[in-house]
Amino acid sequence: MQPSDLTDEQRHAVGTTRANYPLIAGAGTGKTTTLSFRYVALLEQNPDLRPREILVTTFTKRAARDLVGAIRERVLDRITSADPDDTTDIERWRQVLDELTDAYVHTLHAFCQRILEEHALDAPGIQPGFELVDDVEGAELQADSIDEFIAAQPPCVQTLLDANLTSESGLHNILSDLFSERPRSRDWATYWADSEHTADEYIEHVEATFHPLPDDDAQAILSKPALRAAVDSLRSFLADPPTSDPGTSIGRIEDVIECIDAAGGLGGPQTPAARRRLIADLSDILTKSGGGTYADYSPKQGGWNASTRTREEVGETVEELVAAVEAERWQEALGDVDLDVDRQTTPLVFALATAFDTVAERYQERKRNQNLVDYTDLVQTTQRLLTADAGAGAVRAALQAQFEYVMIDEVQDTDPSQWEIVGELTRLGADSGHYSGENVFVVGDEKQSIFRFRGADVAVFEASRTELVTANTQALAALVDEDLAVRVRTGDRPGFELAANFRTLPGTLEFINALFSGIFDADTPDRDPFEAPPQPLTAARDNPANIETIPEYLLVPDEDLAPDVLDESHPLRTQPAYHTRSNEAHAVAARITTLVDDHTQIYDTTAPNADVVDTESVSFDDIAVILRKRTHLQAFKHAFEEYDIPYTVVKGDGFFETPEVETLLNLLDVLVDPHAEIPLYGVLRSPLFGIEDDILAHALATADADSAWARLHESDDPAITRAIDVLEHARTAGGCDGSPATVDAWSTLVEEVLERTGYRASVSADARPRQAVANIDHFLDLVAAHDDHATLGAVRDRLDAEHEHANYSPEAAIPEGSPGVQVMTVHAAKGDEFPVVIVPGIMDAYNTQSPINNSLEFEVIDGQPELGLQVPDPANPFESCSTVARQGIRDARMQRLQAEEKRVLYVACTRAEDHLILAGTHGGEITDTGNLNLDAADPDNPGSWGDLVQPLLLDDDLSELLASETGSLTRTLPGELQREGATVTPQYTISLPPRPAPIKEAENSPPSSLHADLTQVDPAAPTYRLAPSQLADLASDHADGELIYDADTNTIQYEGTAAADGGDEDADTMGAGASTGDATTGGGADDVLGGRVFGEAVHRICELQPPRSAWRAVIEDTLLAMDVEHEITATDESKVATHASRAITFVENYLTPRTRRYDELELTAKLPNGELYGFIDCLLVDDGDYHIIDYKTGDHKPEDLAEKTAYYQPQLDAYAAMLTATAHVDSITTTLYYTALDEARTTTYPGGIDVGEVERQIEQALLEPDINLTD
Repeated sequence: MQPSDLTDEQRHAVGTTRANYPLIAGAGTGKTTTLSFRYVALLEQNPDLRPREILVTTFTKRAARDLVGAIRERVLDRITSADPDDTTDIERWRQVLDELTDAYVHTLHAFCQRILEEHALDAPGIQPGFELVDDVEGAELQADSIDEFIAAQPPCVQTLLDANLTSESGLHNILSDLFSERPRSRDWATYWADSEHTADEYIEHVEATFHPLPDDDAQAILSKPALRAAVDSLRSFLADPPTSDPGTSIGRIEDVIECIDAAGGLGGPQTPAARRRLIADLSDILTKSGGGTYADYSPKQGGWNASTRTREEVGETVEELVAAVEAERWQEALGDVDLDVDRQTTPLVFALATAFDTVAERYQERKRNQNLVDYTDLVQTTQRLLTADAGAGAVRAALQAQFEYVMIDEVQDTDPSQWEIVGELTRLGADSGHYSGENVFVVGDEKQSIFRFRGADVAVFEASRTELVTANTQALAALVDEDLAVRVRTGDRPGFELAANFRTLPGTLEFINALFSGIFDADTPDRDPFEAPPQPLTAARDNPANIETIPEYLLVPDEDLAPDVLDESHPLRTQPAYHTRSNEAHAVAARITTLVDDHTQIYDTTAPNADVVDTESVSFDDIAVILRKRTHLQAFKHAFEEYDIPYTVVKGDGFFETPEVETLLNLLDVLVDPHAEIPLYGVLRSPLFGIEDDILAHALATADADSAWARLHESDDPAITRAIDVLEHARTAGGCDGSPATVDAWSTLVEEVLERTGYRASVSADARPRQAVANIDHFLDLVAAHDDHATLGAVRDRLDAEHEHANYSPEAAIPEGSPGVQVMTVHAAKGDEFPVVIVPGIMDAYNTQSPINNSLEFEVIDGQPELGLQVPDPANPFESCSTVARQGIRDARMQRLQAEEKRVLYVACTRAEDHLILAGTHGGEITDTGNLNLDAADPDNPGSWGDLVQPLLLDDDLSELLASETGSLTRTLPGELQREGATVTPQYTISLPPRPAPIKEAENSPPSSLHADLTQVDPAAPTYRLAPSQLADLASDHADGELIYDADTNTIQYEGTAAADGGDEDADTMGAGASTGDATTGGGADDVLGGRVFGEAVHRICELQPPRSAWRAVIEDTLLAMDVEHEITATDESKVATHASRAITFVENYLTPRTRRYDELELTAKLPNGELYGFIDCLLVDDGDYHIIDYKTGDHKPEDLAEKTAYYQPQLDAYAAMLTATAHVDSITTTLYYTALDEARTTTYPGGIDVGEVERQIEQALLEPDINLTD
């Protein structure tokens, strides 16, 4: 990309370098491109400038890497385009390229760490050589500090426990959660732990900060002229009321006047509490006890001596008073306000503040004693280093002088303390204000601020823009060249804009623009700073192929509504629900299958020539399902598996709970302590060794030693002997048996065990092979990180700590990219883009739990950290009551949470390149007129995305949706939401869940399947589709089936007996002339299991290898699956067991630690004129050597083996040809194993079999028999 390719907005941001420059960059507008070009522009404009003099901070390490890569690319372009004769210029840019490795392009934490390492002698509270502790190590230190503190039972702890605020474990959780809110929680604790603070001061603070009626509002109410006029009029009326029967209405007026007089008049109350009390009392008098105003405030007619109009005027005056006081609102809002509860809990607030302040200081002491710092310390210490008056002035001045330019990315995700660092670095001098150097470039987007849980404050971006612009010597408008089309925001929230979106196609983008124009708060002066305003983006991406990009809302009916809107046979009505979101997950899965089946078009962005516009049909790899939270992840995994949709969970949680990692943890446990029986059983039964339960049980039952480990040493079973040998060797190498360790690294020890057992190969045959192998590699990385520990036990303890204390332990990323549908959270998706984005969970409720032990509220309000308690009810200790502080803090937190949820949805939607689908589960009813009325949404107090989306997309008559044959209807968002100047109308489709489409084989290739396509088939010639077993039958002299030609499909197939059709090949078990339907006779005995059922039972046991005790159940399942009635006898069970045991033992004799084993491997190969398909009973793979084993379970006699082998060998040759066609082979061995005789017939093909010869044999076999024709 060249500078000439930049838009006017980007060009202005790149070239304006002599002023503070705040940039609001919408989603997909080329922010990284702009940053990288600006970085190079700074170097071009300042020949003496070096990379170390430009500070750039980003939010994530990935963003920093991406930015350095983009800058490096720009510099390489600069070198390439330089004048070859200007050696000075070329040398300068080569030097820049070299210096980029040491450039200040970091996350803010990494920058702080670098500054502190370079100036450790001047940094307060740390020493040179300090070590950064990660979250896990920090959590351990915190937990130790908390446990030690609570165990000592200081007075503050006793106060909290005696008041039944919580238990000891609950207090531990509270203090631990407060650690996660540092540094704000420490600021709160330090302030209120000060013994000089009194209860009165705390209540004053609560009332001023959290009372639902702010004092400014109370004063404004009591000062209203309308209120004063109404009171004066009613006072005059009471002086001589024209009635002989006052009644309740006049009594109410009297109560109002008495209340006001008791307060000294409307202006009498002198404190906020007194003013609020007066308004609360007036509201109570003027409203009903259950809430609401009275129907009529006029005096009653009985005894009234004046005109009717006069009576009505009195009532109207009272109504004016009700309106002026806002009585109905305040009667409800102030009804439960009781500051007495806050006053009673003040000692608990002070005790908790003291407790956390003390334990936090002890944690700091532990770190100081070990010269450790955590991530919070990095920022806090750097801030103190730059702002301290004593001792650090020279450091601050040196850094201010060093960084000629500062660029801050993702400012919306910073917090005030981080921003303070930027301010200090950009002063012109100690006496100058922040940003006076006019060298700051900040870029961000309020709409994409989604990291509140990490302390990010979206309001920082707005505030920083104002401060930057104020520090400039020129107004923003004066910085704009008239030749450039640049958007400028002025006023209180200034900034330049990037609004040209390069990511999303116009139809989808205009839908997103219009939708969020209705969701985000309008950019008015009274907009709260934590609310993001809408920013309509313009499409900088064309749609030359006119791909239809109508965004979609997938309306999933809940269980009660489904019968009214879906056919009785619809899968969502017939399939069992395994999860609360099962139907929605299945609806999304079904929609994915139809996207693929319909060949939905997307643009091919991987084309090598960017100027060539090409489209392609969507594949599973092009689709991302973006979840707001992982709560319902299992439902989607289950649905995808049920519909055979390949998928990858990106940064899925539960790394330590995955089966392959649990096995490795068990391995370490056994190496450290082999007498730990649960890990020992786990590791022996796992794919690491694969020992069967009955073998283990037999070994343990027949030995005399005391421990399982010792008893296993007495076993002569080869699998157990091999496992014990591997474990003993590893224990000795690791010094776990008391001898000195001989390995250089613990990770090397684990790797040796994996190599000896072939563990990676074992999990490669799993349902999720690439993910499992990636997790194994990541586990080795974790072990390698602790190679410096003295013992393997210490390494195991560290991994336990990481499992216990890590806030987030995702599965490993798959390095080569992830196959199938990408499933991820919104936070994991930020920064990515996908051709098709599906956002389910639209109706899922927000997580509104309190952040501190699910009971205490904590939030920063107006820059101050605040905490509110929930305490036992004094009247009923088994119930809790909330304080005014807690309710006020909760209200503030909920407002900010609801605002962030809008932004989270925006980030999810703006990941889409071509197509966007939203999905939500709705309840409702069908009215008598046939309309679909959905359950009401609450946009004023949203508790889900649906409360925001439903009124905009689903609020009209949906009867057309029910009547539609396609189950969908198309609508247009209203004009007031559409972007001014938009050339594409924001249309969208509402659809009901479709039925799943069949998955084509090309789109569903399980890891255990192999496929090859050697040549294109000649459409004029008939093709075949045959199983190897059918080839064996076809080549014999007594074929049971016949070839059938289907003219419609131009294919030849073979039809005959079940065995000849590709079922179990051992039809001969039934005896000569037996019917294929006779599945229970063998050798002529009617009461003996035989035929296909016998063979199938043996095959299933060999494949599944269940415990011996479960073999009878396998036989029963086989009978049930094949719909055969037969009473299993002891003879049946014994015979099946004999044949299965022989087959299992035969295969085990070929196994080595390097062998990969595949049972019932599905294999498909496309040859020049047709296709072969089938299942190999057992395939053993050792590097490039392949061994095909086929079990023959018939009652064969020794004298028949030559004939039988000649009959079956074409079948195995076909399998060999399929493998040769689908894989690189060094050799292929085929074995026919006859279970009745315990004999094998083996053939080896070095280099593989001649596929062409097999193909010719197939064609010859097809030519000889007669072929029946079908229509």
